Amino acid sequence: MTVFSLVTNVLLFTSLALVIGVVAARWWVIPPRRPDLRPGAARIGSAGAGVLLLALAMVLTRQMLEFRDPFVPWSDDLSLLLGTSWGTTWKGAVGVGAVLFGALIRAKGGSLIAWVVASAAALVLSAFPALTGHASGGDLSGLTVPADIAHVLAVGCWVGTLAVVLLLERGRRRSGASAAGVLPELIPRFSPLAMASVAVLVLSGTVGMWAHLDGPSAVIETSYGRWLLLKLTLVAGVLVLGAINFRRLLPRLGEEAGADAMRRSATREVALAFVVLAVTAILVRTPPG
Repeated sequence: MTVFSLVTNVLLFTSLALVIGVVAARWWVIPPRRPDLRPGAARIGSAGAGVLLLALAMVLTRQMLEFRDPFVPWSDDLSLLLGTSWGTTWKGAVGVGAVLFGALIRAKGGSLIAWVVASAAALVLSAFPALTGHASGGDLSGLTVPADIAHVLAVGCWVGTLAVVLLLERGRRRSGASAAGVLPELIPRFSPLAMASVAVLVLSGTVGMWAHLDGPSAVIETSYGRWLLLKLTLVAGVLVLGAINFRRLLPRLGEEAGADAMRRSATREVALAFVVLAVTAILVRTPPG
């Protein structure tokens, strides 16, 4: 796997998680009494949507390099590639990504319709990895594609939303608008969403393991299995940090020291989750076995 391919997938998965997290934060985490936080969420989302469009352009470049026939012009190869089912899916993703970007720009001004459009676009884009990856191949695609979409949405609602919460917290504290930050308001609303997301993540991940591995021994005997084992180990670490945040630090959010401890622990949780996304970027380019 090349560095370019790795960077492409990391940008794709990270930006997808972020825009899903922004939408989840808008509807479930930011309290109705705090509309002043929504423009900040929209700014984060528009930045994520911009990176997502860049990542999609890199996906096409990578596909062209792999698809390339040196004996025909680039334009012919590009036309042929975009005429395939993969090309149709990619063009759809770019179109929806552009709609997402525009809607989040409009959402900065508080437009409810823009938020609804952005939410629908993020939901549609969550299917892109499934429709262009391992999940769409084989006889079990009717099961693996929905499971993969659920997996992407769960990651976004968990890790993406937590990243948005931390970014909103950082922005409010830097602006001096609130010395205490917004964690005491946002984290209690985020925790139920995180727990539901983890449940979906475990269930959808189990479906993927069952579909893509020939048996328990494949976890050790195949490259796919070993990368998957590493991913599961890292995910377990993220879960431990999340459990610490919920059990030990959530009750202390009313204290300044508790909020500071939550901020540090949640930052470590997001950082470790980013490593998980990097491993996932390798895993999706590794043939299952």
